[in-house]
Amino acid sequence: GEAEMEKHGELEACLTQLRKPSDEDKLVGLLIVSKHLNKAKKESLVDSLQHIYNAVGRKFLMRLIHTGDKKDGIGSYASIGINIVSTLAINPDILPNFLPALSRLMSFLHSQSGEEKRE
Repeated sequence: GEAEMEKHGELEACLTQLRKPSDEDKLVGLLIVSKHLNKAKKESLVDSLQHIYNAVGRKFLMRLIHTGDKKDGIGSYASIGINIVSTLAINPDILPNFLPALSRLMSFLHSQSGEEKRE
């Protein structure tokens, strides 16, 4: 229906943003796409994730994950990257692309669980 076409248009706009060459454009695209993913139905989610991954690319996401460590944990850009990658990894075809970053993801999750306990 019409709502479905509107969602498709939103996703296409996000994908166009993610395909742009600058890191800033890609970051804006990732922030916009997170809203789209929250609204996506389960059956279309996995397909959407594949399109998003193809548009933004593994290289950019891996760089984002490893951006500027702070002494007291992971920086905000790395945190965004890790959250995006963990969402993309719901798609079983995408997950193997991030196996080299698994130790990074695990240390992030471990530090997050430690922060929750301290509060």
